[in-house]
Amino acid sequence: MAKWSQRVFKFFGKGGEAKDSSHKNYRMKEYQKARATRFDIHDDKRYTIDSSEYSRQDFKFLELRVPELTRLGIEGTMKLPHFRELQVDGWEWFYRGAPRQKPNEEYYADFNPHNAILNLMEGMAEYRSLKGKTIRNKLTSLIATKKLNGIIDELPVDMVNWISKAQKSGEEARQAKKRLGTFRRMWKEADEAGNKEKKKQLEEMGAELAALEEESKEQAEENANKAMEAIQNDEEIVKDAIRQALGEADEQAASTEATMDSMSFGRGAGKTRKLNEERLVEMSEIIQQDDELKRIGKLAGRIKQIITKKSQTRDRSDYGEVVETELGGDVSRMIGPELAMLADDDLGLDLVRRIYDEQVTVWSKESQESLGRGPIVCAVDCSGSMGGERIYWAKAIACAMYQICKDRKQPFKMIQYSSSIYSRTFSPTGDDDASFMEMLQHFEGGGTYYDYAWAEIIKTFADEKDMTKADVIFISDECFPVEHYPNELEQFNSALINAKAQCFGISLGSNTYQTSGDTLSAFLHFCHSAWKVKISSNGISGEECISELFVNNLDA
Repeated sequence: MAKWSQRVFKFFGKGGEAKDSSHKNYRMKEYQKARATRFDIHDDKRYTIDSSEYSRQDFKFLELRVPELTRLGIEGTMKLPHFRELQVDGWEWFYRGAPRQKPNEEYYADFNPHNAILNLMEGMAEYRSLKGKTIRNKLTSLIATKKLNGIIDELPVDMVNWISKAQKSGEEARQAKKRLGTFRRMWKEADEAGNKEKKKQLEEMGAELAALEEESKEQAEENANKAMEAIQNDEEIVKDAIRQALGEADEQAASTEATMDSMSFGRGAGKTRKLNEERLVEMSEIIQQDDELKRIGKLAGRIKQIITKKSQTRDRSDYGEVVETELGGDVSRMIGPELAMLADDDLGLDLVRRIYDEQVTVWSKESQESLGRGPIVCAVDCSGSMGGERIYWAKAIACAMYQICKDRKQPFKMIQYSSSIYSRTFSPTGDDDASFMEMLQHFEGGGTYYDYAWAEIIKTFADEKDMTKADVIFISDECFPVEHYPNELEQFNSALINAKAQCFGISLGSNTYQTSGDTLSAFLHFCHSAWKVKISSNGISGEECISELFVNNLDA
């Protein structure tokens, strides 16, 4: 990541040398070429979508977070010199939902094909479906923007060549115009100094440059017209390429959002549901490249469905005492001044945006019902025997518990134990989501040592006052001889009593689901309640275990 950052900073002209010894010359040439053709966010006429320098800068900042976006931009410029500008326009198109498209006179003629491609998207069912996911969502807008390469790759070669020629000619004309401006300033200085000889030389050179500018400009317009003709003649081919790219983006966006939501990333007590979109984008990129995280996310989603289904059968009232205000998205609880915003068109649109972002001021109610117990300590067995589906399910259950603690506004501690201890306490605000994801990626794979986990929990009760009266959850395959550690077991049971904490066990074994009984061995020595479930790649038996633990015991 550090080397990528160095290269990206080099690409944007902010210093930093890429010191990769492998393929050094090739890499340097590649990035020098990309730097020479980098897009200019200040020249408004390079963009067919009405946007501000601030929003374009926001896109460039996003690139620093997502090296793949820079790579795709570089690959795109190998076909279309101004593909980077198309990325920016595409980003605005997806993120803002309905941005203003400029009339032709407000952007350079050689950028007409960009406008044509975006125009063809409008009205497509695939675009309407995708737009519902990308508006004001940097994560999904980024996914859609990355699919622009797929559109260009599917265009006919002749069409791409005409667009490329138009953009090259247009750039030559703009560079000639800049040089001509420099010559005019030099001529003015020579005139003021009375240097007739230099004036004559500058006039001759300037005349040639002016002719070159006009010729390049005409050539750019001609090539742009031919490119537009090619797009119109093969419009169905272009539409097919767009539909395919949008369909892929829609599917990936839905999958990514489902994974992030099932892991409760980006959500926290008293916070916007987009806590830090740039950080969430980074996390999403990691998840997309990690099959194990995607598997954990999918399983966490299934557990969430079980909990939701069971919770719906319970009577939950929205009545309560209004105690303060907070940020949220519940329209029924918005304060009066926020509702008054609807009287103004501009403020009303801003209100809608903030409702979507859960950033409106709403009344906070203190429920008259029990909000459940306190914090949770989740101890996950990460020994070698827990590899494969078992550890995926164990970590998926931990994800569900992390979400419960966020809802309770209580801290959550995860302990991974085997031959060593790896633990951390997470805030309910969601600020620790990235660290929690990193913990999900960790797997020790050593031996099984319950006594290490017991000692860590005892230490937690002693050192972390917020974790008193915590619910302790043990997840393991129970491959541990508890009877060989009587002293450590007695100390742990005493600590539970002193902390007024309850301990629950989930045994991910090979037997089918049963309530506490003879088939549960290790957990019966220290757990108040325990369940044994059978797991496989096809799923988990005993949904009763999930619903009984989370809903009946943890008040999820």
